[in-house]
Amino acid sequence: MNIAADTADLKAQLYVHQRAPYPRGLGVEFLGWGGGRARLRLPFHERLATQDGARIDDRALLGLLDDLAAYAITSATQAQQGMSTLDLKVEFLHAPAPGAAVTADAKVTAIDGDAAFVETTATDEGGRACARSTTCFLLGPYPGQSPDAQGNGQADEGGLIAKYAKQLYAPDGVEGPYDRFMALTYAGPECHMAPQEQLIGWVGNPSYHGGVLGGLLASAASHGVQAAVRPGTRLRLASINIQFLRFAPWVPTIGRASIDRIGKRAAYATAVVLQGDGPPISQAQCMFVAAPGS
Repeated sequence: MNIAADTADLKAQLYVHQRAPYPRGLGVEFLGWGGGRARLRLPFHERLATQDGARIDDRALLGLLDDLAAYAITSATQAQQGMSTLDLKVEFLHAPAPGAAVTADAKVTAIDGDAAFVETTATDEGGRACARSTTCFLLGPYPGQSPDAQGNGQADEGGLIAKYAKQLYAPDGVEGPYDRFMALTYAGPECHMAPQEQLIGWVGNPSYHGGVLGGLLASAASHGVQAAVRPGTRLRLASINIQFLRFAPWVPTIGRASIDRIGKRAAYATAVVLQGDGPPISQAQCMFVAAPGS
């Protein structure tokens, strides 16, 4: 794997990847790419932490893997083009070690027309796999762009491109744990997300990063399941399968879940992301299993 972007196209694309507010808010570190592969590192930070502050939250891992897959595709095509996540499945294998960073690797398994398929794995500092994903991306215009848009041309609605041309987004003052990073509040069965700057995935037409939508879906499902289980029952999210249905503008957004089945050792829930009175922006099927020690 090449450690540096050594072509003009890759250097231009690396510039685009590294200016997105959400991965910069995560603190993602670029380690290298080439030939349809890529590697990123996610250091531990309190804004990414679980509620107890011990380790990187699984929802931050989801965001890392979604972002990483796009790097791998760029290293394979070396083209200045947009892409958007269509389908993302993440399996959470083990909790990262307390306070440990995570390194993630991706490889493109196929590109067929406008569809690209990627596999990723995240490993903690002890060498144990924490999570893995399979992703399908749609190549072409960025979400919200016209079908005839070329390359990374951006509309600069809201003046964000001009802002980031002068300085990189820095998550100064963004606090943890991860619920606070995502600006989440819970009201009855709903999970509400406010449009904070660190959640933007593409500044040309301000919209949420796919990892943010995935995190909201996971949050809504976890909230619903926890409210439905018997007192003392501890379940953890084991897998999530997400379908990204529509463009997700940077506006107030709601996550809502329905429970498909609750058992003693496993549970299933379906979650949706909603904006206003429109149809779902994204949806996910979630599986939960008994937490270690429960």
